[in-house]
Amino acid sequence: MPPPSKTASFLFNAALVYVAAVGFYVRAPAKASAPSGRDVHVGASFTYEIAASRAVSNADGRTVARTSIGGKLSLVVVAASSDGFTVRAELSDPTRSEMPARDGREALDALSAPFAIAFGTDGEVLRVRFAERTPDEVRRELHAVVASLQIVAPDRAFDARWERLESDEAGRYVAVYDRTSGRLEKTKLRYELVRAPGGLVPPQALGKSIAIRSATDIALDASGWPATVHEEGTVVTTHDGLAPITMKATTEARLVSRGVGRFEAASAMLEHGG
Repeated sequence: MPPPSKTASFLFNAALVYVAAVGFYVRAPAKASAPSGRDVHVGASFTYEIAASRAVSNADGRTVARTSIGGKLSLVVVAASSDGFTVRAELSDPTRSEMPARDGREALDALSAPFAIAFGTDGEVLRVRFAERTPDEVRRELHAVVASLQIVAPDRAFDARWERLESDEAGRYVAVYDRTSGRLEKTKLRYELVRAPGGLVPPQALGKSIAIRSATDIALDASGWPATVHEEGTVVTTHDGLAPITMKATTEARLVSRGVGRFEAASAMLEHGG
């Protein structure tokens, strides 16, 4: 798939700002802060260096497929309200490799297309919207990275340990958070629902048994956003008594810059009818 033209990119970006401001949430004043304590004022920007890999192995332990992506993920808050906030995301200088090797130019090009993330006020990822022609594998890869950066706040700000239901590219799972000074340890306990063609369903409805072991270490920035993320996880899936399939995942993210994003002016134009 050829890279999008400058005109097409401009139109998509303009539409993204409009959707973020009108379609996801009704805009609130530009100076906003989520109950989670995260800086979500419109225009706030955060750029991460990311590296993520997923490897699938069979019952014999042999790796049968592997995918790795990397690049700089830029996040800009483009809307905020009492219901949550919306972020424009874009992966620049993307890299991608896979095994078995195949022509991955379409997927590599698609990785750099901007997309939108809707968060709840507590930091839960509610929706991730991609350009219409984004391949399914790219959607899953980017959604997985977004989920790794997800921090869902407790009901009480002073809690040192709390449990939350949140989402990733595979479904809805229960996670427990443990807080120490400036750091969070998140552990995935179990999947309550998994994604299927018809929507989210219990794993048992698909004849699946899922065992998960996953830990994410998060260092917090002064802004309330992650400063660094290190995630390692293993998911073993057994389907109707067949041999188990194991997926091992790792994600690394490091905040390299934060400031005011280029969409602040565009959001202000929408707010004032410019």
